[in-house]
Amino acid sequence: ALAAATGRLEDYRDRPEHDLWKLFLDGTVTTAGFHRVMAEVRAVPDGVSWPRVRVAAYVVHTFVFMPRRLAGLTGRRPDPAEIRAAYVTFVRRGADVLNPRRRR
Repeated sequence: ALAAATGRLEDYRDRPEHDLWKLFLDGTVTTAGFHRVMAEVRAVPDGVSWPRVRVAAYVVHTFVFMPRRLAGLTGRRPDPAEIRAAYVTFVRRGADVLNPRRRR
């Protein structure tokens, strides 16, 4: 935390909590979604078992509330094709976080 506050966060790039502090420093911790969840999981000390539960809860919550989220974004009830497309996008984004594809 002190390294983030003093501008020396990159000196601690090898630490497991680096990515989580970077999200806080960038101001994206509330909008980072799956990146934030994975940063939280990486920051947890060895031997703690709740990270898998945290990831599972995030995925289930996102899938359950996807139609409501789309309705809020579009201002109308989404059709089944839009919901399927949103699910596919969510799964692809999650897969990219876990195993980043090289961009050209």
